[in-house]
Amino acid sequence: MGRKLESRLQMLKRWREVVREVAKVVEELYPDAELYLIGGAAEGRLTVNSDIDVVLVFRELESSRSEVLAKIWEALEGKVPIYYPLEIHILCYSELSKIKGKKIKLCSEP
Repeated sequence: MGRKLESRLQMLKRWREVVREVAKVVEELYPDAELYLIGGAAEGRLTVNSDIDVVLVFRELESSRSEVLAKIWEALEGKVPIYYPLEIHILCYSELSKIKGKKIKLCSEP
């Protein structure tokens, strides 16, 4: 069991690298969207049970949330393992205001 936790800890230590990859993909696929880091990573309180939460915010969603997620994960293939503890949340602006806690803006429209 200790080995499994160590592996997860090693993965979480790379969270900044993973978030940079997500930001690159989002900027390429959805240049008009905004990307935020939220949760424990944004607040500096990661634990072994944490995941990395990013929020992709659209003015208007032109596709379903599941289609957007599928497109992002497809673009991340080979860059971020599918088992990485990463949560990508797809929201519109009105939903963003409901997110409590610190939000760090990662990329936005030009």
